[in-house]
Amino acid sequence: MPEAVQNLKAYHLIQWAFKEHGGSDDVLDDTVEVPNNTAVRTLPERLTAMLTADNSIISEESTPARARVAYALIILNMSFGRAYERILLVLLNSLNSEQATVRSKGLKSVVQLIERDPTILDRGSYVIQYIVNRASDPSPLVRDSALGLLAKCLTLRSSLEQVLLKPVLARAVDAQVGVRKRSMKILKDMLQRSTDGVVQGDIAEALLRRVADADEGVSELAIRLMEEAWISPLLNTAEGDNDIHHPHPLLVTKASLMVSAMYQTRGASTALKLLLQTTMSEGCKNAKANTRVYQQVVEVIFDQLIDSEDQPECMLKHALMHALTIFAQVKPLLFRAEQLEHLLISIEHLTPDDDLYMFTSVVIVYRSVLPHILHVKATFLTAVQTALLASLTKLSKYELCEVVPCLGTISRTLNATECLSNATISCIAPIFANRNKDFQPDSQKRLLTNIVRYINVAALFGRHVDFGSDLERFRKRFFWWKGDSIPALLADAFIPYTSADQPSALRAAAIDGYITVCQKDPKLFLREKALTKFDMVLVERDLVLGSLVLAGFKDFLMLGEKRPSDGAERPGSHTAEPDPDRLANGIVVGQHDGVTTTLAQRYLHLVVQIALTSQEAHGLLATELVAAINRQGLVHPKECVCALVVLTTSRNPAIAKIAVREHRLLHQKHETIVEKEYMKAVQQTFVYQKEIVRDSRGADPATFTSKLQPLYEAVKTSKIKLRRKFFASLCGKVAFDFHAPTEDMNMIPHLEFSRFVLESLAYLDYGTVDELLQVIFCLEKVVSATGATVAHALETELFMRDLPRTAECAHANAQLQPQQVSQDQDVVSLPRLRIFAASCMILSLAWDARTYLRRAYGLTSSSPNHHAKTKSAVKDLNKPPTRIQGIIGQSFWEQIDQRMASLATPADMTLECRQLVDLMTIDHELQIAAENDDDAANADRPSTPSENRSSTPPAPPSGSGRGRKRKTAAGRTSGQRTKKPRGSAAAPKTGSTAPDDDYV
Repeated sequence: MPEAVQNLKAYHLIQWAFKEHGGSDDVLDDTVEVPNNTAVRTLPERLTAMLTADNSIISEESTPARARVAYALIILNMSFGRAYERILLVLLNSLNSEQATVRSKGLKSVVQLIERDPTILDRGSYVIQYIVNRASDPSPLVRDSALGLLAKCLTLRSSLEQVLLKPVLARAVDAQVGVRKRSMKILKDMLQRSTDGVVQGDIAEALLRRVADADEGVSELAIRLMEEAWISPLLNTAEGDNDIHHPHPLLVTKASLMVSAMYQTRGASTALKLLLQTTMSEGCKNAKANTRVYQQVVEVIFDQLIDSEDQPECMLKHALMHALTIFAQVKPLLFRAEQLEHLLISIEHLTPDDDLYMFTSVVIVYRSVLPHILHVKATFLTAVQTALLASLTKLSKYELCEVVPCLGTISRTLNATECLSNATISCIAPIFANRNKDFQPDSQKRLLTNIVRYINVAALFGRHVDFGSDLERFRKRFFWWKGDSIPALLADAFIPYTSADQPSALRAAAIDGYITVCQKDPKLFLREKALTKFDMVLVERDLVLGSLVLAGFKDFLMLGEKRPSDGAERPGSHTAEPDPDRLANGIVVGQHDGVTTTLAQRYLHLVVQIALTSQEAHGLLATELVAAINRQGLVHPKECVCALVVLTTSRNPAIAKIAVREHRLLHQKHETIVEKEYMKAVQQTFVYQKEIVRDSRGADPATFTSKLQPLYEAVKTSKIKLRRKFFASLCGKVAFDFHAPTEDMNMIPHLEFSRFVLESLAYLDYGTVDELLQVIFCLEKVVSATGATVAHALETELFMRDLPRTAECAHANAQLQPQQVSQDQDVVSLPRLRIFAASCMILSLAWDARTYLRRAYGLTSSSPNHHAKTKSAVKDLNKPPTRIQGIIGQSFWEQIDQRMASLATPADMTLECRQLVDLMTIDHELQIAAENDDDAANADRPSTPSENRSSTPPAPPSGSGRGRKRKTAAGRTSGQRTKKPRGSAAAPKTGSTAPDDDYV
């Protein structure tokens, strides 16, 4: 035993020395000069001393614990234990693999390694950089795995927050929904851990913008995360009786964060309002507690605003006022009357040097809150009215749109409109006086500016103020006027300025003013002169004037949607007493409905044209108008369905979101009507993508998402019969008639359309296996039916040879040398060759799409009936299909690009034709699909049995032999069976022209 211990000791000492010296034998060589290093020079002597030392320190009574430690030390000292760095480097290098699956699995392996040894993160920035690079990977699967690893890194090392914040924020706007959701969850955790105000503001801004995300799931998640981060920590502070003059420190901190985030996202006010509305709505379980929290936040903001009055910094004041305007527009009851009085100083004695932003913000707060606050001092309201009237001549159109409605609210509260009547009369008088004036000369520019201002002010007063009690005042000033409607008087004043010979600024102001007063008196919309002006503007496609008309129509329709129903209870009414104005209100409502119906039926086709030719603000207005018309049922459902389906593919997220929502509702209400228009909508979608979006492909190349996915999401809610019909019709759009092709036939448009449809089908996210099988079956049917005719024409006309009698002959024809292609292409003219090539490309693309779907989902049979033999199989058909890992859309996309380039040269076109002939000659799978159709059709036909016909069923085709013979009723006699020639028109080939493995 001592000798064994001595040998073991010597072995480990030598191993240690060898490793210590770097594996060199120079230290034992006397001829080699030893460095002047004491440790190295004395190493032999120290090793000898250790070997000859007393072994009494080695205990014969070794404990299990010591044995385990010794065992671990030995293992770690072995080559495998010392290869830790190399193993880590191999895993990190796998993150740069060309295969997305390898990169994803590499990231998951690194996660497991970091969980075992978090010190890997301390080895340097190169480890983190490897992971960060994969966060922007082209594959969504890899990006999602990278975010999971970044979340683990943040959990183990919170100090990495500054380094990882930017890549996580970038993924919050990722094209993939799952990646966006994971990024948002990580950001929410970072927001709760961070104490840096800048970091908290950036994260809150990113989450707030996701509240208005086009995907409903992302929007709901963003609202929930913001509620957990902003509101939930303050619920305990809201439950207690807090002193409003000494708020809780946490409340002050959160309020400051809210103010900062709201100001940074002031361009996304819709998202902010949606967040506040949702968290205070009846559907939220903490609605009352959340409302109390927001009320305390408003108190804190007012305190900070008062404290900042003596500070020259405007940014803080603007941020505070912006937050107050958002709260006021969403929930006016969060404010108290005493708080509003503190804002009066910001609107009094307005001068050109004053801050118009503060002025406008205060007016918005007053306009939103005053109608809902009781017991407001009359002196305060009078002071506000006086200040606003004095500022009318100093404000632009934007500020006037806020000031005049506020004046109307105050006048209704005080029941005093005399001063507003005088202001309106002073504006109308010069408008009537100058209606025949020529404003073209430069000398009239000042008068032109004044008339435009008068029209803007008068139109707003006519819309927002009720002058019913002041009619005599107007009749006294305009003695020739005998009407009883102030909006009608204003319309008469504006209409002369809407003619085409007026300056553009004056004409725009007049049209806008006319539409503005029409909101008060809807009958003015139906005046013949007004309708003529609207027709002219919309037909001319003038962006400025057209936007004014569309915006006016949209506001009018939206006003109808906001009307309370007949049985709705009025605010503040708790009695069952009859409403004395019910009859009059019913008449007004009836007039409104009649006007909306007339406008919708007259202008819908023009509005749809505008929506389908623009993706900018003009197109967004038209889309909103189409959606409003559809929502209110003003036209037949089929009138809007095509436009809505097309607009779901818009590059403008706002347009697409509106179209998706409205189309889904329309499909749910009128499924049997709108489904008949879907094929027409698909055709229009292709034209829209090609001419407006400038992208005729059927999917997004960045995410490989089908452009028809929104349409399918609506169809998916229907029964299986309608879904099958939809896919059969969509696949049928690829088919074409090739019985009598002429040289003037242009197949290129149909080729591009077929590519659009096939790419859309290939990249759809199918809901059930049955739908997927239906698509594959229909594609095979299209290729089998049309391909036979095309192949027959190619064999007899292009390649100039008889139909081969056997499959061996067809196989021999497929082996022709490349130099023979040039001989074949001279047989027909170039235009006819192009028709042949385009036809072959359509069928080959359909077969490629079919092959890709089968390979991507691991399907072995394409017939839906084949999978429905048992009850368990029927259940499987209703399950979502599972994609095969590693098969991505990039290779199929590249294959389509390669095939579409075949029209470049005659040689490529001829080769494309030959490939289709080969496909139709040898493909057993396609042949069986065609024979199954023939068998199913012949099974129902009555037939006379033949004596020579064998009663034994034909054997199934082998995997490598010839395909099963196709049955025919022609050419038979009573005593002899004739076989149909096995030519290109009847027998397809095995496999695609490109192997299935290319999709890996």
